[in-house]
Amino acid sequence: MIRYLAAGLLLWSWVAIAKPTATVIDLSVAADGSCQARIGDQIFPATADEIAVRLPKIVPNRKSPLRFGAGAYADVPYRCVGGMLFSLQRLGYSSITFTAEPPPLGPDITHPGMPAQ
Repeated sequence: MIRYLAAGLLLWSWVAIAKPTATVIDLSVAADGSCQARIGDQIFPATADEIAVRLPKIVPNRKSPLRFGAGAYADVPYRCVGGMLFSLQRLGYSSITFTAEPPPLGPDITHPGMPAQ
């Protein structure tokens, strides 16, 4: 029994180590109101044409995991998020995760279920 448990743990740790890390795409809004994407040190307009040209060069494997989202507490409109998701799916990327972080709660923000501060 212990032998099977040890073999299972070894196999699980090997699979966990072999799992590829996701390429991170940060979305933001430029001063002119256009959508921007940042992958590593590359910043470019987050238009369908730019994504179609640049992303296959950066992430050629369409099965590689991608994680995109608004940077910490950024105010990125849905048109940027929806456009990015549509472009990634249209290019054939199949492992896409979207992340967003809400702004921190301040002393003036209340919620019906929260105790008063």
